[in-house]
Amino acid sequence: MIGYFLQKKKLMQNTNAIKMQYIEIQKSAAQAEIQSKAIKATELHARKVSSLRIAESVKQKLGAIMDFLYLSSQASGSSGDVAQDKIADLWAVMNQDDPEVFSRSMMQIHFLHGENYAFKLFYGTVIRTRHSENFVFNMERLIMAAEECDDDGMILDSLLGSAHGFIYEKMMAFRDSPPDGFTYGTYDFDPDSFE
Repeated sequence: MIGYFLQKKKLMQNTNAIKMQYIEIQKSAAQAEIQSKAIKATELHARKVSSLRIAESVKQKLGAIMDFLYLSSQASGSSGDVAQDKIADLWAVMNQDDPEVFSRSMMQIHFLHGENYAFKLFYGTVIRTRHSENFVFNMERLIMAAEECDDDGMILDSLLGSAHGFIYEKMMAFRDSPPDGFTYGTYDFDPDSFE
């Protein structure tokens, strides 16, 4: 009888020890989950920071492409009417860390002269088409990179809401649906007329 009670006591102690181990395992699992979430948040933050740094570099590149596109249509040496000193001023602004100055200038021209002329700005010559396709290609790569780490959509909204984003969306719309009388890749018109 004494042996039975001793064995029962030992079993209860073992049961309590197992319960305590189970509680500790649950605590460890909860702690591991918290650590996992913290690591995931840190990794996402690092990817966002990296994406933003890359975005700044790509914005500079997009600004340079837009500079070439602007020059091919607006420089007084081609058939445009923008003086060299105005272009020099735009370059100075771009070099002061404003890569979207030429995109804003193209937006202004678009609003001033309308859709037909805007199509000509982007796709009016082989060279302009090449610059526009290069711009679209780089912007799409930037968008894809942003989407990989943009869990709340803020980075993408910022990109598409910028002057570069406006130009990108116009280029895409014109490429996919040119204004009446135009065909993407056909250059049977005066690329510099306002009509």
